[in-house]
Amino acid sequence: MTFEELENSLPNGVHDGEISGISVDYVLRVATFEIDLWIGDLNSKDPVVRERYRKATITIRGLDFLAIEPPHPVYPYTEPDTVCISNNGPIDDRYGEKLSVLPKGNCSQALYIGSWNTCIFVSGESCDLKWTGEPHLLGETETG
Repeated sequence: MTFEELENSLPNGVHDGEISGISVDYVLRVATFEIDLWIGDLNSKDPVVRERYRKATITIRGLDFLAIEPPHPVYPYTEPDTVCISNNGPIDDRYGEKLSVLPKGNCSQALYIGSWNTCIFVSGESCDLKWTGEPHLLGETETG
């Protein structure tokens, strides 16, 4: 599937997703993101419904590249914590000449890390989502 299709399959896309780990296999050309995805209902008055998350793995196959910009030096990037992301759109000219001329597959995205004021850039042929946990609130033990 494309990154757009993956986003559209989720109630909130990857907005406010909490990445706990990223791994890359350069031989197999695969990048894997371990992420808590926000699946809650923004319009709910019930915080248990509104703030629901679910652990998942997003896998990018046919990896073209993965690049993480250095954090802005005044942000608390050395704190041991997940990084909260939002989709910053497809990789295009606004990110500079070097990124704009690299090959881009169906899963070419810039993911903004607010707590670092920086981006993760990833591009590959396809992506998929696998749920690895049950719905829960961040910071709580999963149920089920």
